[in-house]
Amino acid sequence: MKLKFIPHTLLLAVGLIATSTLLGMHHNQTEFDQELIDVAKEGHPGKIAFLLNLGANKDTTDKYGSTPLHYAAANGHTRAVITLLDRGASVNTTSNDGSTPLHSAITSCTYYSSNTRDWLGIFPKKRASLANTIYTLASAGASLDVLNNQLQTPRDLAQQAGLTGLVSLMEGARATAGYRPHVTRRTTPDISTYRPPRQQ
Repeated sequence: MKLKFIPHTLLLAVGLIATSTLLGMHHNQTEFDQELIDVAKEGHPGKIAFLLNLGANKDTTDKYGSTPLHYAAANGHTRAVITLLDRGASVNTTSNDGSTPLHSAITSCTYYSSNTRDWLGIFPKKRASLANTIYTLASAGASLDVLNNQLQTPRDLAQQAGLTGLVSLMEGARATAGYRPHVTRRTTPDISTYRPPRQQ
């Protein structure tokens, strides 16, 4: 099922009412978990909060072992990432292939760093979104040194793609002390000027 957008001011009230009703009906929790994954892919922070209020598992996984945070990160949905982190989603959880959400975001950024495939001219904006997401994950404590099943760390992926600026961005974010969501929303830098190195 597809949930219609609920105004922010009504989320808490609706969530509480719906939770009580659904508990009485013994609703299948898996349906909410799958919906959470779907809206994380689309990047809807309001819907994510709504589903979490209904009791969806913030760290639910699909058949690939990927969590809502993996999908929000891979698509550069920074606000969705912040919402999940605010609600306690695990920043260093790994999928079946050993990838963390940071691995996923960097892999996407690598793809969007090649303008040869940018037929619609959307890659610069997508790179900026992903760079903000990567900064947010790193400042939230995402490890730069977790190995995936291919024995690659997030740092390795960025370096192998020649994205040295991205490595510096992550290292700078990791140097910040602690993750404070209300501060991060104001201090996450605008990476709109970030550009990958020119392809030879």
